[in-house]
Amino acid sequence: MHETGISEALLFSPDNELVREIAEELPGVWALYWANPHRHDAADEARAHWPDELDTWYRHPDWAAIPRGETLQQVLTRAVAALREVIRHHPDDTIVLVAHDSVNRVLLLHALELPLSRYWRFKQNPCCINELDLSADGFTILGINQTDHLRQAK
Repeated sequence: MHETGISEALLFSPDNELVREIAEELPGVWALYWANPHRHDAADEARAHWPDELDTWYRHPDWAAIPRGETLQQVLTRAVAALREVIRHHPDDTIVLVAHDSVNRVLLLHALELPLSRYWRFKQNPCCINELDLSADGFTILGINQTDHLRQAK
């Protein structure tokens, strides 16, 4: 790991073999998995089968309910429950959560006390870093969608 002072990390990830292998090989890393029924062609399938629902997803994501998917309210409930559990076990530690953009977005909205209707207001590039600090007064956002580290990796 980089010299960040991070002694433990949580991988919050779809249940797949690669993530399991990474979690098993890195000391101080533990993983929280969820079943991910989505495939790479999920957006095309949704567009073909549920065009109205997909339109709602892009215009009013807080109202969307695409079949075989979670609503944003369900994602928020699951993600905040996991975040609370991690914070409860590591109240004074630096924590790394690795998640998909939807989980990132709903957690950022939660941290900023904004409604889920603002979902599309945050850009989330692949492999971006969002940095938050939690104090007794709530969350402070230190950075959103940081990608400078990706330039260094090229």
